[in-house]
Amino acid sequence: AVVSTQSTGGVSYNTEGSEEASTLDLTALEQLVEVGQTRFIVEVLKKLVDKPQGSLSSLLKSLDAGIQSGGLGVVKDDSNWLARPRILEIAGAINRYRHLILE
Repeated sequence: AVVSTQSTGGVSYNTEGSEEASTLDLTALEQLVEVGQTRFIVEVLKKLVDKPQGSLSSLLKSLDAGIQSGGLGVVKDDSNWLARPRILEIAGAINRYRHLILE
């Protein structure tokens, strides 16, 4: 899958076998105020699409622990343009991503 940010507060993505891009609307996540937060969520979604593991709860706990110990580089080595969103916004974005299947 290809996942990228949009300037309108959404995330554009293509699923396997689909030529048409879909948009993940994040405008209702009012606490996302920095484009770096959206970029961070995009990196999380990319990782989830590649290797979805475990339940949403365990995934979020693991991600939070990883950020606490290793910083934003836990999702991408070049994390200069990323900003940390709250776990609630990450969960909200994952909840809106209908093509992701978790346990």
